[in-house]
Amino acid sequence: EEEEEEAGRRLRRQRQAKRLRAARQQAAAAAASSGGLRRSRAALPPELGDLHFKESRFVCESGALPPKTKNPATLLWVERGYIVMDQRSCRGSVFEHPCFCWDAFRYQKGIDPLTSQFQCDSTCRWGLCGGKTCAAKPPPPLQRSFTVAERLLPGQLRMDTTMNVAMQSVDDLVDSKADDAVEY
Repeated sequence: EEEEEEAGRRLRRQRQAKRLRAARQQAAAAAASSGGLRRSRAALPPELGDLHFKESRFVCESGALPPKTKNPATLLWVERGYIVMDQRSCRGSVFEHPCFCWDAFRYQKGIDPLTSQFQCDSTCRWGLCGGKTCAAKPPPPLQRSFTVAERLLPGQLRMDTTMNVAMQSVDDLVDSKADDAVEY
């Protein structure tokens, strides 16, 4: 469930960055067609220059859409491309702390765990690790508590057992059954 939420947040961040690039390209095109910088700034929301996007994770209880802005090139009212969140209703943090992420399955197998360093939250729980194990320190070298068995040749196969095994000939069992069947 948390992985689905994280994937949804990544998709929303990608869409937000795409809208921002599109708005900047639209502003640049408007500036080129009008020949003036003053008119191109009006195509973007006035607060766009003050927005700074950072990798983060917040869970907010309430938010709202800002009013639409008028595009001077087309004279149409357009969405600003972001949502305004109520700071008092949000919990979370910005990904500013260095954390190490690795593949725990590869680590337990004794293979290279593919350790990477990313920026995560202060607990190293949320960030760009994407389902991998994450911590403030890289994983320690895995201690091998077992030895690799030497390869045995076919004649050297030996099986140790502590169980008592009694063997009986199959022929003896068949003969005893035949004797029982003959008696009337």
